[in-house]
Amino acid sequence: HEINNLLQPIVIYANFGVSQRELAANIRQYFAHIGRAADRRIHIVRNVLAYARQSPPRRENVAVEGVVRETIELMGAALEPGIVLELRGVDGDAPDGLCARVDRTGLGQVLTNLLSNAAEAVPATGGRIGIAMRVIALGTDAAAELVLAPGIYCCLEVEDNGHGIPPEHIG
Repeated sequence: HEINNLLQPIVIYANFGVSQRELAANIRQYFAHIGRAADRRIHIVRNVLAYARQSPPRRENVAVEGVVRETIELMGAALEPGIVLELRGVDGDAPDGLCARVDRTGLGQVLTNLLSNAAEAVPATGGRIGIAMRVIALGTDAAAELVLAPGIYCCLEVEDNGHGIPPEHIG
């Protein structure tokens, strides 16, 4: 709760900065970025508290592309300048974009962890990290192999040009 109390003024001042039309557009974008980062931290604290209380995740219908783009924006600022982070293969077949019933903050945390791991694995110059999204239909056999119910799923893929996992660690 103390962390959330410290983050609230940041969110308030960031929102105030965004609303100041006399500021240059890029300055207002910086304020918006600060506000989104603080909001994200508030959600992380909320999840930590929920985990401590052992409450279930809060699942809701989430536009996956929005979470991915938000995470890319936040992570992109933290990457070495020589690393390229790109979103590709956004599947246009899904009505109204790709949606999934997930815990929004949990999805963002998982994606942040995957991107952080990829950033550590790629070269600081010439490193590439790609995120792709698509819709997949799992039939009975494929679903059983993945221990899922047959149906339509949103698939997120993260790949990089890093050195990979040493063979002795795979298994």
